[in-house]
Amino acid sequence: MKLLRFELKEDPELIRSGIVQGGRIYETQEGVGVAMHEPADVRPLMPIAQATSVRFFDTRWQPTGIEGASDPDLSYYYGNPSSLIAPSQVLDYPLRYSDVGVTASIGAVLLGDAFRIEPHQADGLILGYTLVLSVVSPSQIEADRRNGRPLGFGTDLASAFGPVITTPEELADFVAKEDYGMGYQLSATVRINGVEVATGDTMDFPFTFAQAIALASQASPVRAGDVFVIGPVVDTSTVRLDPGDEAQLAVESLGALSLKMGI
Repeated sequence: MKLLRFELKEDPELIRSGIVQGGRIYETQEGVGVAMHEPADVRPLMPIAQATSVRFFDTRWQPTGIEGASDPDLSYYYGNPSSLIAPSQVLDYPLRYSDVGVTASIGAVLLGDAFRIEPHQADGLILGYTLVLSVVSPSQIEADRRNGRPLGFGTDLASAFGPVITTPEELADFVAKEDYGMGYQLSATVRINGVEVATGDTMDFPFTFAQAIALASQASPVRAGDVFVIGPVVDTSTVRLDPGDEAQLAVESLGALSLKMGI
């Protein structure tokens, strides 16, 4: 199932929810279908109203051979929930940075609370998966890491989030490993201004979402509405965005997400 929050272009004052099926949007209220809409008539919103927290697990900074639930070398940093934005928005170009790049990731949204759990329990907490495109400053991130400073200026720009949440049962055919939670094999592509610049696959992730959730739960409870982000799913380390550029991430079975830089 693909879950969606949206507004009708002709009635933008009302936030609606529904599911995407067969190329159409079926509006629901309390789980009951009330209307059907064509994609051209709707504007997708963030698939959840507000994230309670956002944890980023950057695979480039992790050890190899990660096993079990609480490997102390597996690390993450917190993002700003307020920096999550809806799909297809135009962002003001951040002129204060010498370079602007983009990181393509996968996000998992939790549907319940838990504390000190194991990976085999963590999969049951996942409402579904979505796409995340983060605008970053690679040189600022490198400078912060080189000087032992916490990440902040280089990552706290904006992350497009959505457009749908794909529930786990829809990905059953893509499960490739189950040693420490579900590991999926999904191909991914990043395009800039419609031109393909890089590809990747979720099988390259060195750990699963279940491991990430289980690790975080060892220190403090994880909550419904928390978002866990793993990436990059595509290597965009050499990609730089100019004013007016549009970036798009497409992932097999999860859909496509885009954002555009203002001029």
